[in-house]
Parts: sequence; C-alpha cells; structure tokens
Amino acid sequence: MKKFFVVLFTIVLLFAGCDLDIQDGSKTDGFSQEELDDLISKAQNVLAEVKPSADGSDVSQQEYWVTSDAWNALNDAITRAQNSSVSIDSRYSDLYRALNAFPAKQPGTCTFEYNFGELAAKMKFDIPPDGITLNDLCKSITNDNTMDYAKVLASGSLSASLYKDKELTQPFIGSDKLTASTKIFSSKNNLESELSGLVEPPLPIIAITDASIDPEAVLEDTELTLTVVFPYEDEDNPVVAYRWYVNDVDSNSGGRQMVGATLKDCAPPTDRVQTLWYYVEIYFEDGRGYRTPPFKVTVIPSP
Repeated sequence: MKKFFVVLFTIVLLFAGCDLDIQDGSKTDGFSQEELDDLISKAQNVLAEVKPSADGSDVSQQEYWVTSDAWNALNDAITRAQNSSVSIDSRYSDLYRALNAFPAKQPGTCTFEYNFGELAAKMKFDIPPDGITLNDLCKSITNDNTMDYAKVLASGSLSASLYKDKELTQPFIGSDKLTASTKIFSSKNNLESELSGLVEPPLPIIAITDASIDPEAVLEDTELTLTVVFPYEDEDNPVVAYRWYVNDVDSNSGGRQMVGATLKDCAPPTDRVQTLWYYVEIYFEDGRGYRTPPFKVTVIPSP
C-alpha cells in the first residue's frame, strides 16, 4: 500500500509540473510560437511605457524612465527573440531573463513653470485684457493663418505639451485663453526657445518616400517607408536621435514608442487593414527637441 501511494504521488507531481514555468524561463514540455509571441508582445509593451534617460531630468513627471543600458538590453533581447534561426525555447528563455532583469520604471523629474505674462513680454507679444487663445497666439507670432494648435503641440517638447495653471491632467485646446497670469508647464527648461521655433526655422514633417503612394489608401502588404523632411538644414545643430511613435488616434501625444524605430526613416507594418497615426520626436545637438504633427496612414484591402 505504501508503494502504491509513492507511485501515485509521483504521477501527480509529473502532471502538475507540466504547466509550471521554471525561474529561468524554461518549461518541461517546451514553449510554442504563440507563447513566444505573447512574451515578445509583453516585452514590447514594457519598453513602450518608458524612455531611456541618464537620470530622468529630461523626462516629464507624467512619464517614466529607465537607464539607456537597461532599455537597450531589453530592446536587444526582443530583437534576438524575433530571430527564427534560433530555437523557440532558447529565445523564450533569453527574453524571459531579460524581462526579469529589467529594472522598475521611475517617474521623470522634469517640471518647469513659467508665467505667460513674463514670457510674452520677452517675446514682444501683446496680450488683450481678456487673454489670447492658443490659435490666435500662433497667428500673431507667425502672421500665418494656417498655424494652429496642432503645430504648437508639435513644437512643444520632448515629452509634454502646454498645461493651464496646475491642472496637469487637462491640456490646453486651441480655443483656451492664455492670460498674463497663466502658468505654463513644459518638460523643457527653455520654453522661450520652443515657441521661437514656431517662427523659424519651420518644423520638420513626415512624408512618404514614394510620392506615388496615397497615405490614406495604402494597399495591404505594400512596402512603405516614412521619412522626416526638414524644411531647413542646420549644420551647426545636427539631429542626434529620432524616436518614432504610433497612435490609434489623431494626436502626437500618448502614442506607443515603436521598438527599434530610431532612424530618420521608418517602415511601418502594412499587413493589416487599419488606420494609424505616426509621429516622431527629434532630438538636436543643442538639447532642443521637436515633435512632428501626426501623419495618418490607412491600409486598405488589396484588390
């Protein structure tokens, strides 16, 4: 009878162990491609929630950061996991360990406060007694009636838009008024330079490299390349980095960072019928950054 219970207990352990993941990311019966894809997706989401930074001082308090070494280590592990020449189990274990080693994200520390009246005086803006809307402000700066709120946000910062008073959860809209006492928050420590950038030089924009392709009617599985177009070239202040983002809505904030998309050109996926918006954060050598307006891409079924 004792021998019977020993055998029974052994069988129970064997069956129970089939679904248990070991700490190093291995499993007794191996992993499927679906499980690997799920882990890759999880790792990409983790990476999209943070920005690489030396100390968080260039990341707004509404966003999170990890060190560049940590960000790159997980990004490299994701790339290795997508290499089909290596066994699924090896790739799963490697990415599993990289995820476990990924440090906890930290909130950014960058918040700078400005009084709009002082800023307007420096930049020679006339503020009516009842204030001025963002859209009208843009027009007064540029004498360009096409300048709108979206372009203000596009110039705004590395990671934050403009915010009214201390309601940090509520961004300005184009019809909101700025008064002399309005407090403005930005993730950059030189808002005057940011607003000056609206006038000259002009903002970089996104375009398709193949002009024959209509971005709102891209056939499924078409090879598509987006690129950053600069209306000017400043040899004394070159670009040092790009970060591409994708969004489900027409906005250049709140998007998901595209893993590995860190060059001037980007090849978005076209294997699914959908509409997405892309934008780029562009970093210059002098420490300033621009965020392009969102660029709409609609993929339609192939005939």
